[in-house]
Amino acid sequence: MKLERMQISGFGRLNGLDVELPGQVTVLYGPNEAGKSTLLGFVRAMLFGIPTRAAAAERYEPLRGGAHGGVLTILGADGTRWMIERYAQPPEGRNLPGTRGDRLRITRSDEQGGVREASQEEMQRKLLGGMSKAMFKQLFAVSLTELQEVGALQSEELSRYLFHAGIGGGAAVLRGEKRLVQDMDKLYRPRGRTQEIAQLLQAVERLEREAEA
Repeated sequence: MKLERMQISGFGRLNGLDVELPGQVTVLYGPNEAGKSTLLGFVRAMLFGIPTRAAAAERYEPLRGGAHGGVLTILGADGTRWMIERYAQPPEGRNLPGTRGDRLRITRSDEQGGVREASQEEMQRKLLGGMSKAMFKQLFAVSLTELQEVGALQSEELSRYLFHAGIGGGAAVLRGEKRLVQDMDKLYRPRGRTQEIAQLLQAVERLEREAEA
């Protein structure tokens, strides 16, 4: 799929912004606090829903006005164009279906000019290949936090991270592996003397010597 256009009514520090992405690859750059992470959060929110107030850091309440949300236009691999219009509350004059806090309309237009509405489930299945929000975040919408986590890994760990990322839950699986290794080290380490199993072996050796005496 290819992102074609981001129309942001209000999202974090951004409002009234219309960004077209005409090339095969587009690089958006700017100084700190320019809004790069906000744009990434906007794409996530348009695809999977605006986070609730419980996730304030990812919700990006509008700071400079505008209805909370906007429109994302995406071109699918099969030539189908998807327009995802999502708001926490619909703008004045717009009647959008959906639940409280997530007013949504998705339209799908094919190369023959046919246009029809689609559901969230259909969009995720046909446009995103059934990808979940967590997997999309890990593989295609990586924030600075995830990059820092990857950068801190050793080469062998990075290989495992990328392998597990391909099946989803990469960071969680890697943290689980580390925890298991730590727990194993508490029980036994070669040449260790303070671990639980090492102390049991030392106790057995003492008993054997006492039995032989």
